[in-house]
Amino acid sequence: MKLLMMILATVLVGGCMKSTGLKPTEDLAFHTDSTLPGSVNLGMAQALVAQLDAAESPQEARDIATRALEHFTVARQYLPHSTAVLDGQYRMQFALDSMNLQASEQLEQYYVALPEFARLDYTPPEYIDAMQLLLNGADNPAVMQLLQKTIREGRGAERIWVFLANLLTMDKHSNLALFSFNQIKNLDGDPNLQARKAMALDDLAWQGSCGYENKDYLLKAATLYSKAAAASDNAEYYLDAARLYRDGGRYKLARHAANKANSIEETVDSLVFLQELAVASNDYGAAARWLDRLEEGYPGAVDPLYAAMSMMADEHDSRAMKYLENYPGELEGKPFLLGLAVKQWLVAIMSGKKDFAPLVENSGYANDWQLLIGQYLDANEANTDLIDMASNGCEKTEAYFYTAYQYWKKGKRSSARKYLKAVSKQPAVTYIEWELVDLLLPRIR
Repeated sequence: MKLLMMILATVLVGGCMKSTGLKPTEDLAFHTDSTLPGSVNLGMAQALVAQLDAAESPQEARDIATRALEHFTVARQYLPHSTAVLDGQYRMQFALDSMNLQASEQLEQYYVALPEFARLDYTPPEYIDAMQLLLNGADNPAVMQLLQKTIREGRGAERIWVFLANLLTMDKHSNLALFSFNQIKNLDGDPNLQARKAMALDDLAWQGSCGYENKDYLLKAATLYSKAAAASDNAEYYLDAARLYRDGGRYKLARHAANKANSIEETVDSLVFLQELAVASNDYGAAARWLDRLEEGYPGAVDPLYAAMSMMADEHDSRAMKYLENYPGELEGKPFLLGLAVKQWLVAIMSGKKDFAPLVENSGYANDWQLLIGQYLDANEANTDLIDMASNGCEKTEAYFYTAYQYWKKGKRSSARKYLKAVSKQPAVTYIEWELVDLLLPRIR
């Protein structure tokens, strides 16, 4: 929905064209005396065009565009080849049709009359047709078909590519979206476009079986979000950049971006992220400070596992155990299987009591891989079967962790340490299993 509103804003607020380089002021100034009848006031037309963006209501904008169009239309009778008059006529008709959300036959006539060498600098009438389709409930593929036809017919102005790229991003056609974004010449000058291209890169990374294995896409997306954030001072873009830097294992850059977001606007999301990032990067002093801020301002947002990890690092085991009482959350009415397994291990390490209830029958799981993990743990055998079944880096991150858990349960601490260390070589750096390694290793001797 947020992306859809961005698209709507481009037609309702942004006008119909980027800079054409035609210099309408110089063109019209040459004809403002004896060439035109006194009833045609092109100076007034230009002034009205300048006022359009400042209109305080749709009706005021409509009145301004109508009056300006009248001047340009009369002027065209005397200056049929004036680029400035043709420019003004098309822009004012486009503004009116945009407000009506219906492209008129007159707009098409004005579009065809524009100088052919400059026509691609103008958003064509099909843009309004596409907006009308979208607002009338047409599905994205139908709108994209119209936009692609417009491009094939040689009417693919920059804003058509922007529109198409946005829709492709919404529908997760990330490769095509990136191709479309690459056709946009002024991408570097528009932070919102940079952010949407970053969104497409992020989506592309996660279209494989394990997004963490596509680190290049994640970090390119993070860089684009950072540029967009710096250009717009947008806290949300900074937080998006921080998330992607964290996914790519760049904790220092993630912390910088998250701190920038929090300095612009402190929100529960920025505080939660900073607390979790501090735990993940073993900065437990900072983690404790962010935890205090959360508990003061947003106690309901505290993640009990990250809070427990912060307490464990400082050997405040009793406080950690207290936090774990509220962990894990539920899935399908039961405790989440992997969360319950993690909780059982942490509680056993801190309490010295090895009480491992069956997982599969008491827990909820989201997919077959999580069920396999539960069955492996319930079998209570120390072997590498789970590692052998893992098919990608995300699954291997979990497989090595829970294999270490099984060996620890059997008292084979050296093997447990070996498999825990192997977790750190896997790519899923924001998995809780990955983030727990440095906390658990000192406690397994």
